[in-house]
Amino acid sequence: GIDLRSDAVSIPTPVPVSPHRVAVVSAGPFHSLAITSEGVLLACGRNTHGQLGLGSRRDSSHFVRVAKLTHLATGASCGAHHSVICTARGLVFTCGLASRGRLGLGADALVTASNGTARRALQGAQARGAPGGEVDGGAESA
Repeated sequence: GIDLRSDAVSIPTPVPVSPHRVAVVSAGPFHSLAITSEGVLLACGRNTHGQLGLGSRRDSSHFVRVAKLTHLATGASCGAHHSVICTARGLVFTCGLASRGRLGLGADALVTASNGTARRALQGAQARGAPGGEVDGGAESA
């Protein structure tokens, strides 16, 4: 939610997300996700590989609603170039760079999931992790 041209912000700074009330946040090296108390997914930051889930590869310097995800989000995690989202129904959605199997679409997937829809990597699978549907995308190298 801060201007992409800025290198650093050295004090806690309020980020505009109105009219939403944020309940969960996840920050990666290049992008961030937020989930509102109503289960709406918001995203901002770099989007080189479609990791914001917006259906494009355009960066966003402000939090925007991820309209392509039509399910209520309960948990999210940011990797360096991908995102993992858990829903209230226990579904897992992924978007971003698909190499090395990080989207759950297969180890050698050569596609980038920015084709206009959030990708359901594990149909009907329960998200593994801490209670509340938390997931951990973990750190990764390019």
